[in-house]
Amino acid sequence: LLVMKKLLLLFVFTIFVFSLYSQEKKLEESLARGLYYQLDDDGKRFVKFGFGLQAWVRYMEFNPGTTDYHGEPIKEDFDMSLRRTYISIMGMFDRFTVFSLLAMDSQTPQVLIGPFSQKKPEFFFYDTWMSYDIIKNHVSFGYGLNMFNGTSRYASASSARTLGVDPIVIGVPNLITTEQLGRQMSFFLSGQYKIFDFRLSLAKPFIADTKFMYNPDNINQQTFEVPNTYPSFKGYFTLQLWDKESYKMPFKNSSYLGNGRYLNIGFGFDYHPQSTVTISITPDDISETYNDRLHIGADIFYDSPVGELGALSVYLGAFYFDYGPNYILSYGVMNPFAGALNQFQQGTGTALHLESGYVLPLRIQNEHKIQPFIQFTYRNFDAMPEANIHYNSGVNYYFADHFAKATLQWEYRPVWIPDANKYDFFNMVVFKTQLFF
Repeated sequence: LLVMKKLLLLFVFTIFVFSLYSQEKKLEESLARGLYYQLDDDGKRFVKFGFGLQAWVRYMEFNPGTTDYHGEPIKEDFDMSLRRTYISIMGMFDRFTVFSLLAMDSQTPQVLIGPFSQKKPEFFFYDTWMSYDIIKNHVSFGYGLNMFNGTSRYASASSARTLGVDPIVIGVPNLITTEQLGRQMSFFLSGQYKIFDFRLSLAKPFIADTKFMYNPDNINQQTFEVPNTYPSFKGYFTLQLWDKESYKMPFKNSSYLGNGRYLNIGFGFDYHPQSTVTISITPDDISETYNDRLHIGADIFYDSPVGELGALSVYLGAFYFDYGPNYILSYGVMNPFAGALNQFQQGTGTALHLESGYVLPLRIQNEHKIQPFIQFTYRNFDAMPEANIHYNSGVNYYFADHFAKATLQWEYRPVWIPDANKYDFFNMVVFKTQLFF
C-alpha cells in the first residue's frame, strides 16, 4: 500500500513539473512533425525520422511460489524498466512506402548486465517492410517484417497510442509463439475503397515449440505449438462508417482523443495449418495428432468528441480461438522472478474484451487533457474449469496528445491456484511516461 501511494505521488509530481514548462500546442505540432525532410515541392516525397521512449515504474504482487535470486519466497516488489526504446524511419516516394523500426524491448533490472555476463540489452528490428500502391490511393502490396495482422483491430495495435499502459494481450494470440512482438514475415495486400477497408496477408510464421513444456506424469491430453513449415493466412476487413484511417500503415489507435469521428466494424481471421500437436496419454500408448490453428475475431470501435471538450472511446471485441483440444498458455510481461506459471493468457476457447476511455471536458494548463479509462478481458478456455476476468483501470494525462503523456494504471490480474481449484487476484500498479516523435 505504501508503494502504491508513492507511485500515485510520483504521477502527480510528474504532471505538475511538466505542466510548468510545456507549451502543449507548440509541443504537439513539433513532435507530430518529427525530423521531417521534404524531398519535393508538393510533399509527395519525404523521409521522416523518429525516436520514442516508454519508461515504467511498477509495484507487483507475485504469483504464489515465486522465489527471489536466493531461492527464497517473495510476495511483492517494485522495479523500473525501459519498456520500449526505438528509432524509426519512414519514407514515401510517390507510390512507394518504406518503414523500419529499430527497438530495444523490456530492459529491466533483472537483465544480466554485470561485468562477467554475456547477455546485454539488444536492439533489433520490430518492423522493416516496403509497399507499393498498385492502385494509387486505394490498394498497396508489400512484404517484409510487419504487423499487417488478421483476427482483430488490436492484433495490429499501436504500442504508442494505447488506452492503457500496453496493447491488450488477448488481441495478439500468437505473441510469444509464432510472432516477434506481434510481427511476422509476410506478403500483404492492404486497401480502402469508400467505407470498405481490408488487409490480407500470407505469412511465414516464426518457429515455435511449446511441446517440451508437457509432463507425461500429470497430463492426459493437451495441445502444444510445434515447429512446421506451413504458411499462415490472415485477414481483417472493416467498415469505416465515419472518418477513415490510413490503409498504408498497419498500426491502430486505441483513442483519437476527439480528433475526428470514428465508427468501425471489423471481422478477421488467422489460419495456420498443422501448427499444433495434441498429445494423448493412455495406460497403453502415447499418441500425437496434429491440428490446424484458427483464430476468428469480430469487433467494433467508436471514438468521437462529446460536447466542446470531451471525447469518448469504446472498443468491444469478441474472439474464438482453436489451437486444438485443451491448449493453454501462461506467461507475463517482463517477469522479474521465476514463479508458478498460472496466469493463462491464451487458449482454445472464447474471449471478450471491453475498454473505454473518456477525455474529461476540461483543460488544464496549456490545454493538457485528462482521460480516465477501464479495461475488462473475459477468458473462457476449454482447458480450465471456470472462466476469469482481468481488470485494468487508470488515468492518462496528455501533455501533447499521445506524443507526450503519463499513465497510472491499476491491474487486477487473475491467477489460477491449483490447491484451491479456483482463481485468485493479485495487484499490479504501473506508472508509465512516454515521449516520441
